[in-house]
Amino acid sequence: MKITKPDYQQYRRYYQIISEIQKRPNTHLYTTVAFTFLAVSLFAWYAIRPTLQTILYLRREIADKTEVNQKMEEKIASLIEGQSNLAQVEPNLPLLSQAIPQTPDAVSLLNQLHSLAQTSGASLSAARVSDVSVTGEEASESGEMSLIVTLAGAFEQLQAFLGGMIDMRRIVTIDSISFTPNTGGSGQEGTGPLQLVIKLRSYYQTEGVYGQ
Repeated sequence: MKITKPDYQQYRRYYQIISEIQKRPNTHLYTTVAFTFLAVSLFAWYAIRPTLQTILYLRREIADKTEVNQKMEEKIASLIEGQSNLAQVEPNLPLLSQAIPQTPDAVSLLNQLHSLAQTSGASLSAARVSDVSVTGEEASESGEMSLIVTLAGAFEQLQAFLGGMIDMRRIVTIDSISFTPNTGGSGQEGTGPLQLVIKLRSYYQTEGVYGQ
């Protein structure tokens, strides 16, 4: 087969093109692939980023709502328990107002002490109320009222009086107790009954103490 000159020139151009392609470095192809992959990754990231942010926000919101619901359930359980306890003690609430009245109510307290003295057989000879008036018009802001009570009687009678104070509905505390022989007008110690002097403290409700 004889190759003419025009055919030779045409094949020569083909060889030159193939040679140039073969001489190209492989890094060019790798760079193209890398940039292509980077571009696809960036487009994919910007496409799914809002979705990821929404998912993370929803998960955080669900966790917050779950915590709030748990706390609400605990509060509801506490309220139910408190209501149950209130229902149990509600019949005894009137006793609380008798134990700690809203006013000093010194007259009522003195009457209780006088009745207790009669029941125990002792004689209440004197009683003095300090810090507040008998009617309670000059009530102390501390919610406390102090009394000094003097009784006369046998040791057993005075002991019964002290024991009866524990069962009184009005709450009182004892600051001091003193026993002295009572001469009974004879001028000689030991010939008469004992004399008991008690310093008491009672309580009542005030706005400063109970927030009413």
